[in-house]
Amino acid sequence: MVKTYISFYILPQITFIKMVESKISFQYQSNILYLKRRPFSFILVNYYKRKFQIENSFNYSEIIRLFLKPFFFLFIAIVSKVLPREMKTNISQIKPSIWVEYSYNDVANFIFWRDSVNQKDFDIVYYLDRDDTPLLTKAIDDINNKGINWIDAHSYPIVRATDFNWKTIGNLLSNLFSIKFKYPLCYRVFMFEYVFWFGIYKSIFKHFKVKILIQHQN
Repeated sequence: MVKTYISFYILPQITFIKMVESKISFQYQSNILYLKRRPFSFILVNYYKRKFQIENSFNYSEIIRLFLKPFFFLFIAIVSKVLPREMKTNISQIKPSIWVEYSYNDVANFIFWRDSVNQKDFDIVYYLDRDDTPLLTKAIDDINNKGINWIDAHSYPIVRATDFNWKTIGNLLSNLFSIKFKYPLCYRVFMFEYVFWFGIYKSIFKHFKVKILIQHQN
């Protein structure tokens, strides 16, 4: 999981370097390639500096954004504690369910198996959580026409609906700032995000009795 987290930050930069590597190496040896400073970009700089001149840029916006994320999450968690809000859904009766990621007008049918499931005992639910699939009327109409339940599982609504307790919030803060935790701050942020989102989805899945989650993206 740590590898996945690191790759999220450096894979786009690796792709960019590979696209221009040949030109940098042979045609523009006197030039310097500046990478946008991101968490873990130093790994790429240390590796590629043996081949050509490469440096991190002077822009720290990505780094600052990374370190501000825990405080933003904590703010939302506290708001959800003080002003909880129910998730938007058409689920009228909670029973064991299979959640399937929804994307509007997708070519593939990801519920082709629906007739093989005993729908008296299990509920099939489309969850909307993608940036390119907001909770719009056309999406809801499309799902309703299929006779499937739906739920808005985008980041902000799902956090607002989670019942955080003060102990959890305190543990998140203590892990982030603990002196005994001998890891770089970027890794602490990663662990913070992991515990934060794990707690959210565990709470939501338990409440809605989610037994199977089908996500057709990476």
